[in-house]
Amino acid sequence: MPHAVAEAVHARAGGVCEVLIPWAGCTGRAEHIHHRQLRSQGGAHDLDNCLAICHLCHAFIHAYPARSYECGWLVRSVDNPADVVVVVAPRD
Repeated sequence: MPHAVAEAVHARAGGVCEVLIPWAGCTGRAEHIHHRQLRSQGGAHDLDNCLAICHLCHAFIHAYPARSYECGWLVRSVDNPADVVVVVAPRD
C-alpha cells in the first residue's frame, strides 16, 4: 500500500473506525486498513476502496460477507467502490 494512500485513509478516519459495527464489538479505533474490493478481486490501493477500521469490525466483515456486501463494506469485483455507499453504525 502506498504510504500516501494509507495516510489519506487514516486522515479521513481521524483515528475512528469508519464502520462502527456495534454487534461486532467495535473498539471505535481505526486500527487496520481494509480493502472493500479485495485485492484478489482486482481491488486497488486507493481512497475509495479502503477503510480504516478496528480489528473486530474487520473480522466481522470477513466472517459475514453477505451482510458486508449489503452494507458496502465489501464490494464485488464488477462494481466500482466509488459508486458503492458505505453504511456506518448500522442499527440491526
